[in-house]
Amino acid sequence: MLQPVKRSTKTEKNFRVDTVYKLLSQAYSRGQVVEFGAKEWGVSERSIDNYMAEAREKLDRDADMARPAWLAEALAR
Repeated sequence: MLQPVKRSTKTEKNFRVDTVYKLLSQAYSRGQVVEFGAKEWGVSERSIDNYMAEAREKLDRDADMARPAWLAEALAR
């Protein structure tokens, strides 16, 4: 018999996305992130892929914000 899937709360999800963000920014591979998520949170590979997708979007947004500031500093020098 199938067990009901326990969904994470919004707070848990945000924490997990932030954790994956940190791991990706430290150059962890997909396999390492999947292994970490399965071990620490007991979630499926698919769930971790979803967390990774959100974390990558966040990384892209942060990089887009940082580029203009970096360019402004470089031009000021």
